[in-house]
Amino acid sequence: MFLKDCLPAPCFSTAIEHGVKLVGTKEQRERAWGRLKAQGVKTGLADVFVWSPSRFLELELKAGKNTTSDAQDAFRDALHALGHSYAVCWKVEDVGLALIRHDIALPANWHFQAIHHDAALATDRHKAVRKVVRPVKAKPTRRQVEGGNRLALAMARGT
Repeated sequence: MFLKDCLPAPCFSTAIEHGVKLVGTKEQRERAWGRLKAQGVKTGLADVFVWSPSRFLELELKAGKNTTSDAQDAFRDALHALGHSYAVCWKVEDVGLALIRHDIALPANWHFQAIHHDAALATDRHKAVRKVVRPVKAKPTRRQVEGGNRLALAMARGT
């Protein structure tokens, strides 16, 4: 949302969900990863890509105390070798600072918007997840089951 609001035209950005966990049995996950790998999917790519007239910047988004993986470090090194830019960001404010550091102009109010986004994200993270409690249907007692069975038997006999 921050990039949508603050990234000036003709700059362009997109994000790719690389952190999806494959589901299924171990064999199913291995088959799925094999298909992805055959299609050219690589590990370590950054989360957000930003193009500007003079720059290509990739942003790796982290939360909490997360750090970059070896694959992400290798990707960063490859980008730097190609002359492209890479930044690791823990807050929305870090995203704005990375853009400015890489000569991408932002509107005058970008810092206010970044702080606002960070505050909203912090509130969302710390909200207690309320577990939905469904009422438990009471099980019949043995006496109720026996009474029901007697009633059903009597009705089946026609008495």
